[in-house]
Amino acid sequence: MRILLFILLISFNTLSQSIKSTYLINHKSKTYNYVLQLCDSNRYRVVEFSKNLPNVIVDAGNYSQKNIIGIKFIKLKSEKKWKIMQLLDHKNYILITNKLWENPIDPLLKKNYKATLTNDTIYKKIPQVRKYPENKNVTKTFFTNNIKKYSPTYLNIIESYYCGPGCYFKIVNNKMQEWDGDTTSKILMEQYVTMVHETTHKHNGSNGYNWETGLWNNKILIQPGIEVLFPGTPTFKSELFITSVPKEAPKKIFRWETYVSHGKTTSANENGIYGLMDEFSAYRNATRCAIESANTAIKLGELDKASIFQDGAVGEYFAYYEFRLFIALYLEYAQKNKPDIYKKIMENTNLRIAFTLLDDGFRSDIRELEILVKNNSWSYDYNEKEYAQYVKDLLINHEKTLSNFKMGGVNKQNYKEKLK
Repeated sequence: MRILLFILLISFNTLSQSIKSTYLINHKSKTYNYVLQLCDSNRYRVVEFSKNLPNVIVDAGNYSQKNIIGIKFIKLKSEKKWKIMQLLDHKNYILITNKLWENPIDPLLKKNYKATLTNDTIYKKIPQVRKYPENKNVTKTFFTNNIKKYSPTYLNIIESYYCGPGCYFKIVNNKMQEWDGDTTSKILMEQYVTMVHETTHKHNGSNGYNWETGLWNNKILIQPGIEVLFPGTPTFKSELFITSVPKEAPKKIFRWETYVSHGKTTSANENGIYGLMDEFSAYRNATRCAIESANTAIKLGELDKASIFQDGAVGEYFAYYEFRLFIALYLEYAQKNKPDIYKKIMENTNLRIAFTLLDDGFRSDIRELEILVKNNSWSYDYNEKEYAQYVKDLLINHEKTLSNFKMGGVNKQNYKEKLK
């Protein structure tokens, strides 16, 4: 099964550049070849080549060259904010005997080179991009019209904070793919749920920065009509709680590598519990919107559309278990190792109210999804077995932490009375 993740935008101008030289990357793969293409305007791209699949850009950015005492130095500056598939992650390379090395003495030490110059014409191909009208209003109009029809409760959110194709790029099996400008209905409909996810991020990040405290002002969308504001407090990186999980957990938890693994610059890692809450909110609202849209499509007799929406929900929902676990691990690490940070988190009443509402709401969404997929559940069953169950088992030992974090007696009807 192919799982898609979507990450916010990097620059797309890489595709139009003509190639000056190519280097075949020294990479252990029997299926793919990876090639560094140095292009004009000091642009570079790393392209994945496969016999049976379209060529895919997995990294892109700017490069510079310097000659020092007859030795050529090449510096790469990736535009990717995350290191997924960043094969040339050393950034600075030395060109010796038509090969790229990390250090000048590597050839003498008989270390492996990173890439070798190639004149093979197959690797000089520019990834093909279909051309479509570059009307920036096309995608927003498409999505707002469909939201209005299938999930009208989200219309005001989409109109105010829209973030659609061109605002993010997608990760397919850990490979970065840029939007090719395709505005056909089928392609855009496949990104319907992702658009809601990324739009939720844009909403949540719209409350600004407090320059006096040096912390973000947080705003979390629970669902349309319910948002909770709360101040930031000091944090630490989420990656630190890796010491609290079984050794195999990072490889078995689907979204671990993307969000909380060592060195990730995602908000979920860098901003600690506040970044984790942002993702929890985005996944909850994407799932909720997809379920609402699927149910509407079924009532209208549009079963093909219902299937698309249902698939979107099935791809998002199990983030509920993952981010509950991440939040529990964060709290437990803070309580044990950083008590001052933990104290401020527990004193942040509005943060705890937001978690309570999200947790209860997301759990309710999943119950609706279980009803929705009852007669067509193979993909849901697959995700349950492949991704969700392991995390559910881990969560058993952390439910007390989450229960203590939640605000007892708070619900959608009375939460405003409890806010500070």
